Amino acid sequence: SLRSLATRIRSDPNRFQHVPHPIDENTFSYAGDSKRNTVIAVGRWGSWQKDWPLTRRALEIFLDRNPNYEAVLFGSGLPVGRIGERLISRGICPQEEISKSLREAKILFFASRYESFLLAGGEALCSGCSVIGPNTIPSAFYFSEFFDGPTPPQRTASSLAAALEAEARAWGLNKRDPHKISEAARHQMSSRIVAQKILSLSSELSPKAQGMS
Repeated sequence: SLRSLATRIRSDPNRFQHVPHPIDENTFSYAGDSKRNTVIAVGRWGSWQKDWPLTRRALEIFLDRNPNYEAVLFGSGLPVGRIGERLISRGICPQEEISKSLREAKILFFASRYESFLLAGGEALCSGCSVIGPNTIPSAFYFSEFFDGPTPPQRTASSLAAALEAEARAWGLNKRDPHKISEAARHQMSSRIVAQKILSLSSELSPKAQGMS
């Protein structure tokens, strides 16, 4: 969380403000599409940041225990096609194809070592998905608020796979509502709301405002 991050760097947590990245609502939204038992992962898979080896291990554990699920990977760095049992790489695809896949998927997954915000996570929420990622990424806590998710797991293959299993069970028990997830995320991450938040914070932090306080 931002509070724990502030504590680690010995800063005042009250001075931290979270402003989400705006999402293109016209491209990423949910309109009643049928949700399939699909986990999506997006990234440049050759990068250190994305940690493809850990991503693959976690997905393989999850898929082995959940034969009714598949995982679809988008992005560069992997051969296109089937790269494992129900583990499929689509490569670099048009934004419209990724958007359609997110509308039909249930979970977006990431095992990154680092993310500034994880834009794909915001896009997934707006598309009615839940988002599972490690507790080392502050955005993982922020995203879980949109679907009443559990505390993000440790960044290990077993912990991440267990979190995916728990999330799959939540979907199976109808504890996830893609309409509500999408509606809440699209409001918080709309360009208008994000701009208003930035302007409000800029006003509060301006020299004039500080002098008047």
